[in-house]
Amino acid sequence: MIRRALLTRTGFDLSTAANRLRFYSATGTELVPMVDVALQALGEDRRRLTVAAHDLPPEAPFDGLLGLNFFRGRELCIDFRAGRIDLR
Repeated sequence: MIRRALLTRTGFDLSTAANRLRFYSATGTELVPMVDVALQALGEDRRRLTVAAHDLPPEAPFDGLLGLNFFRGRELCIDFRAGRIDLR
């Protein structure tokens, strides 16, 4: 999931997105645009990752969340003591 405003600033026209996902939250449901992006996270480069264009709370100190489609087929190791996250 990535903030709508960030996707728009980087050139995506969300009004023409071919795919939409019914998104369920504590406040209700809505259809959100789905777009393919290239991104780098946790040392991984993804050239075609499908993300939902949805707004997070304004006070959230991040612009998106990584979903299962990013982690699928990999091993995620979180070491809270060392403050380290590794993707293998």
